[in-house]
Amino acid sequence: MLTQDKILYWFFLIVFCFLMLSPFGSNMVLVFGGNYYPEFFVVFLLVVINIFFPSIYSYVIGCFNQYSVIAWAAWCIFLVVLGGALLHGNYIAAYADARSFLVFILAFVYFSRVSPSDPMSRDVLLFHVVCISLVAHFIFFSFFAGSGDDDSIKLGYPFAMFFCLLYAMRNNVKLRYVLIFVVIVVYAAVTSFYRQNWIMASILVFASVLSCLTLNKKPSLIFLKLLLLLGIIFIMMPIVQSIVFDYFSSSESRYIHSIKKFENLMDLLKYGEAGEGDDIRAAYIEFFISNIYAFLLPSGFGHKAMYYLTSLWTDQKLPVAGASVDGGYIFGFVHLGVITVLLGMIYIISCVITRISEESMFGCKVIYLAILLSCAVIFVTNGQVFTVITAAFFYGAALGSIVKKSNKNYNFVNKRRI
Repeated sequence: MLTQDKILYWFFLIVFCFLMLSPFGSNMVLVFGGNYYPEFFVVFLLVVINIFFPSIYSYVIGCFNQYSVIAWAAWCIFLVVLGGALLHGNYIAAYADARSFLVFILAFVYFSRVSPSDPMSRDVLLFHVVCISLVAHFIFFSFFAGSGDDDSIKLGYPFAMFFCLLYAMRNNVKLRYVLIFVVIVVYAAVTSFYRQNWIMASILVFASVLSCLTLNKKPSLIFLKLLLLLGIIFIMMPIVQSIVFDYFSSSESRYIHSIKKFENLMDLLKYGEAGEGDDIRAAYIEFFISNIYAFLLPSGFGHKAMYYLTSLWTDQKLPVAGASVDGGYIFGFVHLGVITVLLGMIYIISCVITRISEESMFGCKVIYLAILLSCAVIFVTNGQVFTVITAAFFYGAALGSIVKKSNKNYNFVNKRRI
């Protein structure tokens, strides 16, 4: 039965997800003068909730340690000043990075904590957020994205949302849910054209299927169903392969960013020959190795103002034009400093290892490890998880979810307190 509290919950959540965590906000509603300004909406929403629903406002604010938020905000302001005043002089670009990075931090902090009153409440909230945002992305890409040349558009689903979805599924890994998950993830990976998404999709699909086999009470029956499904897929493979190949080949842009990029990756793995685009990624690694000491300390935010990678602490520049958003580690090294990045990596990996060791169910261990590996793939290949608000939110939520301490007083299979 829908109560007033539930109606308000879904209303504010849908509005928040459509405007803050989907292209409807970043590409349409919250764009003024060609720039994206989500701050107005956030302030307006908080004011409305505070005036008309003070209990909800108190709950939202109480979910965060105020001193921790102030400390992180101060750190972001410091990096804005550092980059804007000393490195490139573009405070607007530095601020754009800072707000996205702060969203990443807030999402990480919120979902890395367990609610004392209800251990599952934040997991349920994350599941609802992912579902609403996923629907919003699908609607936007289906009916609003592109113009006459939409056959070459990359459907930029923030792939970290699927990490969160897999994490939420760990409580109810049934075959029908796994099949739906696999279809959604594969569709998002294929239509995005990004090679790293194909890799992450493979990891997530494998983890979901393996978890389905190990967490269900009748694994033999599930196994037989999967064998039947694989048999059907094998029979249909020539038809599906032809459809997929025709889809990629129907547009030059699709072909270049899918089949050609995949061929370049195979050549790199087999012969060590870097194709177009991969040569720049190799140059990044060589540049950091040669100038690692110049990147130990932060240089401040502002990736859009830096056409050649450099640091406050050196005169050396990357010999070719490159962006720090070409990889999460690149963004971290350039803007946050190697020391900060390494400390963050050590903390996250140690927390995940602790949680995996405490987890008794093998299927959940597989899910946590798959999410960690997928986060690592993004960290190596995509720095937009720190510069795009939607991607930053889901990346922070995914990492926060897998690092938080497990609740030993909760039975995740039966979904009840012991």
